[in-house]
Amino acid sequence: MTTRPLSRYPSEARIHSELGLLTWHPRGMLDASLAREILDFVEAEEATDPQPFHRFADLTALNGIHLDSLDLTELTSRRAFTYHGPEVKTAILAFNPLDFGIAQMYARLMRKSPIEVRVFCRITSAAVWLNMPIEVLAAA
Repeated sequence: MTTRPLSRYPSEARIHSELGLLTWHPRGMLDASLAREILDFVEAEEATDPQPFHRFADLTALNGIHLDSLDLTELTSRRAFTYHGPEVKTAILAFNPLDFGIAQMYARLMRKSPIEVRVFCRITSAAVWLNMPIEVLAAA
């Protein structure tokens, strides 16, 4: 399995080329700056890799989320505007009720884009939906 860590972006992100998957296991605080940083990377990958890829974000190791409604609106508008590929899936894993709620708001705001976002509280459910090995999603 070829997995390459991202040297210029958060070390918690990995591309699994053979699976067509990006995994991200952020730690600490998720704020607008960190969210923009991972979006910069995803957009760069989309521009350089002709193959579409699914995404998995595991928010369970976060200390908190500091995104307001304007941040969420900006992030989702940016994604909807910049992504021009085929339909892809983004699975978000969140145990904390507040994190789950914020992720649900993101999913709702992404409804009209070709990026289908779903939020899960079980990694097994996310793995089934993405049709990916649970071991790949669980590896941080």
